[in-house]
Amino acid sequence: MDLNVVSPEEAQANLEAVKADKSAHALIANPSVSTPSGKSPQVSYDDTYSKLLKIVPAPVAGAYTASVAIVIAATNVGAGVRHLLLWGLFVFFLAATVAYLVMRGIKHQLQIAMSAIAFIAIATATPGPFTQIKGWSTAFGSVAVIVVGAIIVIVDPSALKPSKKR
Repeated sequence: MDLNVVSPEEAQANLEAVKADKSAHALIANPSVSTPSGKSPQVSYDDTYSKLLKIVPAPVAGAYTASVAIVIAATNVGAGVRHLLLWGLFVFFLAATVAYLVMRGIKHQLQIAMSAIAFIAIATATPGPFTQIKGWSTAFGSVAVIVVGAIIVIVDPSALKPSKKR
């Protein structure tokens, strides 16, 4: 699956390109030929649900949540070391979010930024390093997840101009 959010304008341009390129049309239209995931052009734009699935970094967030649970469950680690490990995991997985999207060929810088912000919101809602901040409540993170989700829904995909042609 191509993780790039596709606006109506981009979907139309992709459709026109497929119509103009007979070899691509034959490849896509041939059910007996398999193409790698994300390699055929997307000719339909993303609805709200598709956009959420593409922007929220679910694989990285899942790995982060599991890693945090393992560190928290480690009983032979002192509180200071646990705190340091949790912050280290947060920084590592934030960087991994960006790296994952770049490796998947995401061409919209705004989409990468929105995914990083979505990861941060998810991380604040988990029992990770933020709970070590005096006065912090995971309820703050839950509110952040709701707000970021609403922003993802509201942002117009046509505002996500590609940073470069590929």
